Amino acid sequence: MRKGVFLLMIVAGFAGVQNLVWADDLLETEILNSEARAIVKSFANDLQSTLKTTLQTEGPISAIQVCHSDALSIAESHSDGGWTVSRTALKVRNSENAPDVWESETLLVFEKRLAKGESISTLEASKRTVTEFRYMKAIPTVEVCTVCHGVNLAPNISEALYRLYPYDKARGFVPGAIRGAFSLTKNLSSD
Repeated sequence: MRKGVFLLMIVAGFAGVQNLVWADDLLETEILNSEARAIVKSFANDLQSTLKTTLQTEGPISAIQVCHSDALSIAESHSDGGWTVSRTALKVRNSENAPDVWESETLLVFEKRLAKGESISTLEASKRTVTEFRYMKAIPTVEVCTVCHGVNLAPNISEALYRLYPYDKARGFVPGAIRGAFSLTKNLSSD
């Protein structure tokens, strides 16, 4: 990575100092993207492991309760080093996870990219301003997700969801669809 940046700096250096700052920004952005990817991977593994274990040992009603009570604390356990970790979607189960403008726009872009044939595993986006860095990674709907997020939910699952999430919109998903996205923010002004 350093050789590529060094070469970029030499080539850009002939155009002036401004391009050297751009090379530093490019390197920092790639470092932030790498950090975000690692956090998403760890968070996703912890959340999926917790839900999978609960589904297998206690069933979907308990998994709904665990998701309701533990998902936020799992996200918070990965929110360190200046990062804030969350999940969002166009169709949210919990209104506290509703997307902001950038998240909504990014999720719509993800949908378009998926419709054009791009693999859901490559759907990610980042944005950097002077004060913050933002990153999103699409969450795929897999078969097990459809137990609680699918088209035809069992009546007892629908009832459990309604009790915890009376305004639930996160239903009707099929395997291969974008369920939502991991959304990370890092405050850069304190660095």
